[in-house]
Amino acid sequence: MDGYIIKKQNSAAVFDTHLHDLYEINFALSAGTQIIIENQIYETKPGEVFLFPPYAFHQLDSRGMPYERWVLFFRKQTLSSEMPSLAPAIEGLKKPRVLKLTTEQTNTFCRLLEAAEAESRKKDSFSLFRNVCALGRLLIFLAETGAKTNPASESVPQNEIGAVLAYISIHLAEPQGIDLLCRRFCMSRTKFCTLIRRSIGMSYQEYLLHLRLARAMECLSGGMSVTDSAEQSGFPSYANFIRTFKKHVGVTPYQYGKKGKFSEKIDK
Repeated sequence: MDGYIIKKQNSAAVFDTHLHDLYEINFALSAGTQIIIENQIYETKPGEVFLFPPYAFHQLDSRGMPYERWVLFFRKQTLSSEMPSLAPAIEGLKKPRVLKLTTEQTNTFCRLLEAAEAESRKKDSFSLFRNVCALGRLLIFLAETGAKTNPASESVPQNEIGAVLAYISIHLAEPQGIDLLCRRFCMSRTKFCTLIRRSIGMSYQEYLLHLRLARAMECLSGGMSVTDSAEQSGFPSYANFIRTFKKHVGVTPYQYGKKGKFSEKIDK
């Protein structure tokens, strides 16, 4: 992918749990869509910008209603190779983040997105340079906006589920048996399993597997050894890690770390 991919959409959308090796900017123009970013659950509001770094586990459900938004994907190499001086503009994207823009900021950001979309359609010898410049203007705007005002929006109050998901994510490298978690959060096994599935649309074991594979991909892509990646992502054994990773990602952890081969959606 040269430059970036950008599009404006206005349709019902359901994206199951997935992750990818791209930076993603999702700019909400309508309300009511549920977005889950790792252990946080949000209800979109117009003017909110959802920023996803590579390997951030997320999903989206507009619940059958049209969801109007801008979405943009790009790789860090787009900036670092073509215009290294812009690399600091993505420092604020190292972790998932949500910004709330004012009406004036929303209008400005929309104009920048429209200009970036127009540049992406031009195909000539200067296309990549113009794309990088347009992307740089977007990222600088977000960096300056995030630094001045509008802290990340609050996630939807989830009572028990918010605490449960946060605990699972923080303690991913540790044993995460259902019975252990039920005791910690004073829930019955039935209540725990029902709460997880109702909130994130999958079973606890599926959710835990997605999180661990996402953590392993991030570790491997950062140059960590296969053994250390297995430990950091909480797999019970080296053999289990190799077998599970190959089954769901399509390549061995060693091959993934060396070649960076990637599947956007983890196979269940």
